[in-house]
This record gives sequence, C-alpha cells and structure tokens, in this order.
Amino acid sequence: MRATLGLLSLFMLALGGFTVAAQDAPGPTVMAEGIEFKNGDRYWIPMNTERNSLALFTESVQTISIYNKTSAEMTLNKIELTRAEGVMDEEFTLLAEKGKRDPLDFKETKLEASKGAFGLRVRFYPVESGERNATLTITYNTDKTFTLKLASRGRESAKFFSGGATKLHKLFGASKTDEMLSTAVGDAEGNIYFSGQATQIADRFSTDIIYGKINADGSLAWAKLWNGPYKDCSPDSGQNAETGGTANSLALDEQGNLYLCGVNSDDKSNSILSALIMKVDGKTGEPIWEKLWRNEWAKSALGKHSSEAYGLCVRGSRVFVTGFSYGDILFLALNAADGATAFQRSIDLTPGSNDRGYSIAASADGAVVIGGLASDRACLLKFTGCNGDAPQLAWSRRVDMGRGSNINCLDLDKDGSIYASLDRRGATTFFSAAKFSADGKLAWGKTYAGTAGDRNNTHLVRVMGDQVLVGGRLGASGVYDTSGGDGLLLGLNTADGSEKWSAFYYTGTGPDEQGEHRIKGAFITGKTLTVVGQGYTGSRNGERYWGYWYNGVTKLEDYAPGVEELAFDAAAAKDIAKGGSKDGKESRQIVDLKEKLEWRDAKGKTGEPSDGDISVWQIELK
Repeated sequence: MRATLGLLSLFMLALGGFTVAAQDAPGPTVMAEGIEFKNGDRYWIPMNTERNSLALFTESVQTISIYNKTSAEMTLNKIELTRAEGVMDEEFTLLAEKGKRDPLDFKETKLEASKGAFGLRVRFYPVESGERNATLTITYNTDKTFTLKLASRGRESAKFFSGGATKLHKLFGASKTDEMLSTAVGDAEGNIYFSGQATQIADRFSTDIIYGKINADGSLAWAKLWNGPYKDCSPDSGQNAETGGTANSLALDEQGNLYLCGVNSDDKSNSILSALIMKVDGKTGEPIWEKLWRNEWAKSALGKHSSEAYGLCVRGSRVFVTGFSYGDILFLALNAADGATAFQRSIDLTPGSNDRGYSIAASADGAVVIGGLASDRACLLKFTGCNGDAPQLAWSRRVDMGRGSNINCLDLDKDGSIYASLDRRGATTFFSAAKFSADGKLAWGKTYAGTAGDRNNTHLVRVMGDQVLVGGRLGASGVYDTSGGDGLLLGLNTADGSEKWSAFYYTGTGPDEQGEHRIKGAFITGKTLTVVGQGYTGSRNGERYWGYWYNGVTKLEDYAPGVEELAFDAAAAKDIAKGGSKDGKESRQIVDLKEKLEWRDAKGKTGEPSDGDISVWQIELK
C-alpha cells in the first residue's frame, strides 16, 4: 500500500511539474508585420526578407507587439537592445509605440492573462552598407527571457574608414552666423590653429577675419575676430566666395607664432582693398604686428591701387607673401620680427591680362615657389635668392588644366620637389593634385574620380614624411551626395602619387542630413590624424551636423596637365616703387569669440538651415 501511494505521489508530482511547464513554456507572443516570431528567431527589417535593403541615412520604423496569450498574468521586467560589434547606436533604436520619434522609456509592465499587450517600435537607420544586426531581449516573470534577432542591410558598398577611429568631432560656430574656413595648421604637440572668415558677428553687412587655437586635448584655447570698419576677409581663390581663403593663408613659425593674411577695405564701397598681413602670439591670440600693404597709398584711391594677399609662408627671419596687385602677381618679403618690408615685387607673366598669386612655399636655401593664375591658365614660378633683397625669377611655367583653373595650395619636401593642389575650374570640376620637380617638370599627376558637375575641388596639399595629404570636396555618385559634395582626404605616396589610403566624410542626402563639406586642413601628430574642414548645411537641414568617415568611394587615376615654359624678360618681375605698408591697428578692434560662438560636440548641435561651421576631427590611426 505504501509502495502504491509512493508511485502515485511520484506520478502526481511529475504531472504537476508538467502542468507548470506547460503554462510557462509559451511565454510572450511577439509579432511584427503580421508575423509571429518564436524565441531566438531572426526578423529581417523590413518585410522579413533578407533581399531587402535601405539606402544609407534613410529609415524603416516597424511596430513590435508583445501579447500575453497565456492563462496567467505576465510581468514584463525589461526590454533591452544590444547592437552587434561595429553597429552604430543610431542604426537600431527602440521607440515608443506612439509619438513622432520618442525614445522608448520602458517601465515594468503587467500584462493581463489571455489579453494583455504592449507595443513598441524599432527604427532601423543604416549608416554603413552590408548586414547590420542587433538583438531585442524581453525579460519577463523576473528571470525568463525571449530574444528576437534584428537584422537588415544598408545599400551600396559604403564601409567605415578602415585606417582609424574618430575620437573627437567638434564644431566652431553659431546658428545664426556663418563661419567659413580658410585652413588650419598644427604644432608638434598636437595643438591646432585655424583661420577663416565669418558674417553676422561684428559686421552685419560684410565679413570679418577669424582665427583661433584648439588645444591637443580638444578644448578651445582662444578665438579672435579681426574687425575693421568695412570689409575684411580671407579671399577665396575661386573668386566666388564659396569658401574661405587658401590653405596657404596661415603659417606657424618654430617659436609658435602665427602669420595670416587677407584683405581689408577702408571704404564702404568695399572695392579698393589693402593686403593684410598679421603676426599673432600663438599662446594668447593677440596680434604682435599688423600691416596693411598697397602698391600705392594715393590721396584718392583708385582701382589700380587695390591689392590683395592670398598666401604666405615663413622661413627663418622672413615672411613671404603672394597675391594680386593691379593685374600682376604680388610677391612681398617682410621681416618676421617687426613686419618691415624687405622687398616688394610684381610679376607680369601675361601682359594685358590679370595674373594672381594664390599659393606659396619656401625652402631653406632661399628659394620661393608661387602658384596661381596667369591670364586664363594656371601658373607655377620659382624665385631664388629670396633671403636677400634682389630675388631672381628662375623659371615660370603655364600649367594647362583648362580655362580659369589655378594652383591654390603648395608644399615642398626636403628635396625641393613641389606638390600642388590643382583647382580645375569649369562646368565640370575635378579633384586633382600633382608633383613637380624642383625645376618645374611634371613628376606625376592624379585625379580622384568624381561625378560630372562642379562639386569636385582640391584645396589642400601637405607633405607629411613619405606621404602627401590631399584634401577637398568630392561629389560622388551612387549612395553619396552629388548636390553639395562631401569631404575627401587622401594619403598619397610622395614618390609616385599612388594611394596609401583614402577617407570620405558623408552625412546623408535627406532634407535633415544634407550638407556640403570641404577638407582644408590636415596633419598627423604621432598616431593622431587631425582634420579641419568647412561644413554648410542644406536649405532644410538645421538638425544634423555630423556624419561618418568612410573608405574612399571611387578610384585614383593618372592625370597629366600640359606644362610649358612661360617666356619672360627682365621686366617681368619688377620692384614696386611706390608700394608700402601702414600699421593695421589704427581702425580695427579685436573681438573675443569664446563668448560669442560655440565650441561643442557636433552631435549635440541643432541650428538653422543653411548654417556654416568649422569642423575639427581627431582620428586615432591604426
């Protein structure tokens, strides 16, 4: 009898255990797009098909419903989302069931037996191509879980930059002002110095020159604005104010002092200009000296007296400046200590036409190379003996890249070879750079393929060891932005111009993402690549001021512009007899910008549509 009862008790216990398990096993019922999913299933967004994909920076929002169809009350304790390695936070997010895009703020919820329900939405927003994955975990009845694997695909072939990871992205600007970058340079400690121009800060009707310093840790050390009574700017070599000045408009000496150049007007007509050259204390941002230069200071200023400075460089005790002076290329040498003029020359390469110097670089042996525009074609010329007071024009070259094209940035390597940013103008523009030998012969030329149109521009060349950094803007077809163009930075081998790596910055093409981006400053300190660029959001975009760096999107091609000698005689380069400078302090004010403009993380900014800012990235290289 005891044995019978024991067996019956064991049977009842087993039956009871089976009954409890039968109640618990079903758990929640999870559905999306009319499909019921089992624990551990994968849900492909949208339409639960692996073949579907979304264009980058577009979204799919799907409702996920959680039902309690069991006979007992169920408690939802937690709802969590875990993204796969390498998936960005914004690619999968959980949203409240109702509202526009309100994030899910989940609190423990009880679901009635048989009919309780809870709803949420999952937003998929791809920012990289290929398969993207996350896991939705529902914890219920304290310690039980239901998992749903989320998956989708980003369209095309955009992959994050494989050469390093972004560790900082800051913006300098304000919502109702436009800040346009000229360039940036860096010192051995990783500090960043930038310059450009801005509107709607001190002058409401014109521009002022801005410059600043960013510490290596990403904090803003100081920022200043140079404000004269009328127009002050760092002029765009493209002659259409689409960006700030050239990448050679700012230089840094070995003592940490800055030199920058631009133009100033002393009349409300803003048509008669003076070349502005400044030396600035790199520690404080305060000017050490300021010079306004013209080819003649006449009592009644005429158009022929107007002068402009586009580029400068510093070597030893001298600052060399190039620009424009009454139809000729301007070439000045100033003493670095006090700004006094050492010599002043004009170069008339094409008599009867306008010639302009946009870029300049100097070597330790007293040679100076100038690039720019001679009549309607690009030009390159070299002077020797520039450490004295009688520089000699050694050679000049016409570089035929098409009408209106020019050389807007130069750098030299230790052997005196010349690296040039080729600004190829016209209905179709191109992203191109070249290397020339010390005697002006073409060594190699390269073009990075973009889409047809005028959204391709090179702004920067900078030699860093055995590579040259080349920066600018590219309109790339396919998944990318052809309407505004986005930032491109290349690392090329100095020897043959072959590509070491390429990085492309992109923010999307939708009305809340679209913007134009240009790379105008870059340098490497240790394992940190610092990139400085100009961003300008679209006519409807006041929402998104940040994006991602991707591997290059097209390919590098050989390019060989026509190079020929430009004949010149002794009169081509002459002293400017009536030229001279004035102290620039008389009618200006220096404005502290730290209280007027914001220095903030790019992800935190919202503003006004069509807003220009200066962008700074730090990328930790692998």
